[in-house]
Amino acid sequence: MNYLETWTDEDVALRAQEGNERACRELVRRYTPMVYRIGLSLTGSRLEAEEIVQETFLKVFKNISIFSPGKGNFKTWLLKIARSQSVDTFRMLKRKWSRFLSEDITEESEANQKGYERGSYGTDAETALISRQLAAVLDAALLKLPKDQRIAFILKAQEGLSYNEIGEIMNTSHSSVDSLIYRARKKLQVLLKDEI
Repeated sequence: MNYLETWTDEDVALRAQEGNERACRELVRRYTPMVYRIGLSLTGSRLEAEEIVQETFLKVFKNISIFSPGKGNFKTWLLKIARSQSVDTFRMLKRKWSRFLSEDITEESEANQKGYERGSYGTDAETALISRQLAAVLDAALLKLPKDQRIAFILKAQEGLSYNEIGEIMNTSHSSVDSLIYRARKKLQVLLKDEI
């Protein structure tokens, strides 16, 4: 067993500040799945989500020396960086898609530009197909939400963060987070009404 597994994030981050490679690997192990899910939900692309994970941890370790447990918890600090990286990547993708959509599209290039399919947890082919279809419908609806609503909703619904944690990550108040999530839910209900 890795002795760092029992340590708090803040203690591991302090060890990482000292240059401890095991501590750095432990932080990557703990947070890669969460950062990946956030990136995937915001961009709709596995490849871009993997890029977001890499860029997020590069920035985390480049700036680990400025992390201070007295100013907040590590998870919130890291997720602020992940959010920023995801938003930057999403903006870049939006520009890329905008250029792509203004060009002539052939069947072959359209097939190559399609999004991703999430893995299925079904036990048979029909369940797997339904699961992928539902995930695709939900992902398409999430991508139609305004950026801040989408981020707040994903952090709450998918990552289970509190409104206070989301507020810290997004640099906004508890009431603003409440409003963003409320509006996201209402818009998703409208978008999904005829789809599911």
